[in-house]
Amino acid sequence: MENQSSPTPHVLIFPLPLQGHVTPMLQLAELLCLADIQTISGWPPQNQSRPQAGNTNNVMDLLNAVNEGVAPSAKPLLRELLFGSTETDKVTCFIIDGWLSFAYDLANEAEVPVIAFRCSSACCNWTYFCIPQLIEAGEVPFKENEEMDQLVSKVPGMESFLRCRDLPSFCQGQDMSSCSDLKQYFMNEMQRNKESHSLILNTFEELEGPVLSQIRSQCSRVYPIGPLHAHLKYRLDKEETPLYNNLSSSLWEVDNSCISWLDQKPDKSVIYVSFGSTTTFTADQLMELWAGLVQSKKYFLWVVRPDVITSGLDGPIPDDLLEGTKKRGCKVKWAPQDEVLAHRAIGGFLTHSGWSSTLESIIAGVPMLCWP
Repeated sequence: MENQSSPTPHVLIFPLPLQGHVTPMLQLAELLCLADIQTISGWPPQNQSRPQAGNTNNVMDLLNAVNEGVAPSAKPLLRELLFGSTETDKVTCFIIDGWLSFAYDLANEAEVPVIAFRCSSACCNWTYFCIPQLIEAGEVPFKENEEMDQLVSKVPGMESFLRCRDLPSFCQGQDMSSCSDLKQYFMNEMQRNKESHSLILNTFEELEGPVLSQIRSQCSRVYPIGPLHAHLKYRLDKEETPLYNNLSSSLWEVDNSCISWLDQKPDKSVIYVSFGSTTTFTADQLMELWAGLVQSKKYFLWVVRPDVITSGLDGPIPDDLLEGTKKRGCKVKWAPQDEVLAHRAIGGFLTHSGWSSTLESIIAGVPMLCWP
């Protein structure tokens, strides 16, 4: 009788085209390649533009915009990868960013097992999954500035610390008709996770064990595989291979000159300031932040994206800000963050609290000042 061997593992990965999603998913792809598993990324389509920062402060608006913007260009590419491969190159597993609902349908059509990858924390994902219960219990919506420190009771495992102010902005000030749409959206998302072969998260048991147990009550196969950036660094150092180091997951051109600037500074003397790839400020907010950094009399490395402000600065920049920045500051459009946080000169991190940034800071042992 002829022996039938299992098909060679061939993984297709498709992230949401946002920096905090692309980076960990490509780190996962590199780890799979180092394990000799054939892996291909279905991102980015050549004509896929980066999401506009000014439109991404509301999570629901962002997810809807990305799905509507990505789907038309991504579907033909994914269909070709899922259906156009030969038997020897057939995709055997599809790892999908958990928010890209259209990709689930393509995988089901191709009869390829789906693994959902959620790039945010277990606490964040569990809160999202509980939003239908919060709406039913009347804890959502709530009015802004009213009882913001009140504890939220309907997210099991987080009753002792989750406050109204910690919930996503779309939970504030909604009318009940909007909440009905919100409830249905997250009910559908939870069902998608249950239908997936498994759910993987960029976190680890020691950090979020109790909440991971709650997620497992709804999704039996849950695998915390983080922190991915630390695993990848360990494997690359162990393998002593530069094969994947030359690949960049950045949606922005990285300015490495800041590393040379840090090399000249004393240990733990520099505050690193970065608010991720989508956060925006008004001109007044930016100027206040700039003035605070200069008046602190501390060294600072500040990432200022070209699209970070919603409107242009009016009038000239005050001389004291320019002079103070020249003496103690370094401004770049984008920085190699993992390398920056691991640098001996960094003493603190002013951050928007994105999950990738949070994990990188935890692993590097850098204190965080989180805003908002």
